[in-house]
Amino acid sequence: MANTLTSLQAYDLLPGPKNDLNVIVLYNYPYTVSNPYGHASLFSIQANGYYLLADWGQTNMDSYVTLTNYIDYTKNHFPANNYALVLADHGMGYAGFCYDYHAPHPTMTTL
Repeated sequence: MANTLTSLQAYDLLPGPKNDLNVIVLYNYPYTVSNPYGHASLFSIQANGYYLLADWGQTNMDSYVTLTNYIDYTKNHFPANNYALVLADHGMGYAGFCYDYHAPHPTMTTL
């Protein structure tokens, strides 16, 4: 997690006239024995570090509800004239974009 956030900080927030730029990241931690169902946190990334805004706990990252909640949170807490939404994933071709291994999924018989 630190590598991901630090790389965003180092490459995307270079010094310059970007004082009015907010980078808000919803990060889902990889599977661990202590968090077998995932664990998501919301961070603000700034030139001098990254800061925890909210702990979302177990979150289904492939749900439209999660995306809607993220957008609503960002718009309510960081109002702006312009927004950009970037989704990042390693990709699972057959399973779709932003597939969440931790979340419960319907079986083929329930679709």
